Amino acid sequence: MVAGEYYRDGDEHGLRIRDSFFECGCRVIRHEFHDGSCHERAVRHDGRVVKDQYGPDHGC
Repeated sequence: MVAGEYYRDGDEHGLRIRDSFFECGCRVIRHEFHDGSCHERAVRHDGRVVKDQYGPDHGC
């Protein structure tokens, strides 16, 4: 596992939050919502967004 901070949260209704903040400055954020849709975003240490994807029924 790469050094950094990791945050996980959720509820009993299906919400899941997984955020990873790496020491180099990169970060990955994934949110899964109650309706089964999701949003995932990856940002490099220089601020460039390399992935910004929405799952079904959420912004598509």
